[in-house]
Amino acid sequence: MLDKKIDYVTHAFPPATEQQFSDMGLRIIRFPYYTGPALFFNYAYAPYFSKVEFRQALAYAIDRGQAGTVVLGKSGIGVKKMAGIADNMIPTYVTADVQAKLNPYNLDQKKAEELLTKIGFAKKDGQWFDNTGKKVEFELYVPSDFADWAAAADNISQQLTKFGMKTAVRGPAWSQYTTDMNAGKFQIGMLPWGSSTPHPTFAFQANMINYNAGGKAVAPDKEKPGMNFPLKQKFSGGDVDFEALTFDMAKGFDAAAQNKMISTAVQAYNELLPNIPIFERYSNAPILDNVNVTGWPKDGDPLLANGSADQFITLGIVNGTIKGVGK
Repeated sequence: MLDKKIDYVTHAFPPATEQQFSDMGLRIIRFPYYTGPALFFNYAYAPYFSKVEFRQALAYAIDRGQAGTVVLGKSGIGVKKMAGIADNMIPTYVTADVQAKLNPYNLDQKKAEELLTKIGFAKKDGQWFDNTGKKVEFELYVPSDFADWAAAADNISQQLTKFGMKTAVRGPAWSQYTTDMNAGKFQIGMLPWGSSTPHPTFAFQANMINYNAGGKAVAPDKEKPGMNFPLKQKFSGGDVDFEALTFDMAKGFDAAAQNKMISTAVQAYNELLPNIPIFERYSNAPILDNVNVTGWPKDGDPLLANGSADQFITLGIVNGTIKGVGK
C-alpha cells in the first residue's frame, strides 16, 4: 500500500499507519464488521465467574472505548448497548420496549466496586480479594498473531491491573489458540462476539455456541468444553434457553416473530453478560482510487452496510461499478 502497488487490503491497521496513509492522500474507507473481540470466561476456572455481579462489575470497570481507540483509532468503536449484536443492528431487530431496558454499562468503577462488595469481595491496598480471601488475578489469553487483539488485550490488562485485578497477557498463534480455547485451557480469553454476517442468529452462535460445546444441550463434547456456560439460564424476563433461541430466531419469514425471539435473547444477554464485548471493528483500509481501479462506493453508500466484511468489493465488481480505470 505504501508503494501504491495494491488498490485495497482488508488489514486492521494501527492508528499511526492509518495516519501515514491519510498523509499520503489515500482515502480511508470505514464500514462495520458487526463483530470484534470480547472477553470469554472459562466458567470452570473460578466459582465467581458464574456470579453475574462479577461479570457486570468487569463491564463497568473497563473503558471499552479506550481499548478500541488505542488499537484502531476511529475504527475501534467501543460497544455501547452490550446486546450481543452490533449496536447499529438494534433498531432493526430489537423491539422498542427491550431497547429501553438495555444497560449500557458505562464506565463506572464505583458501581463495579459496589457489585464486587455485594458478592463478598474486598479491596485491600489496591488489590481485590475474593470471598475466600484469595487474590483476584488472571491470565488473559489472546492470539499473538492478531496484532489488534493483542494490543487490546494489553490495554485491558493494564486497566484491570490498575483497578486491582492483576492481569497477565499470554497466548500462542491462532492455529493453536482455537484448540486451547475449545479445550477450556484458559482463564479469560478473547474471541469474536457478533458476526460479520449480519443476522443475530450468527451473532449468538459466536457468543454462545461456537466455543461452548460443553454447555450445549445437543451433542455436548466433554473434550471441548470451551467456556462451559450453561445455555439454560434465568433472567428478569424468566427462563431462557439460549441454544433454542439462537437457532429458532432465524426460522421462517415472519420478521415480527423473529424479532420477539431476538429481543428476548438480547435482553437476557445484556443482563447476564456471558461474555463482555469490548469494541466493534470498522474497516480502516486505504483505497488507491483512480489509479488502477475506480468506482469505489462513497461514504454512506448502503452497499457498505451489507456486512460480510468486504462483500462490497464482490458486489461492486459484479454490478460493474468497481472496474479498471478507462474501462
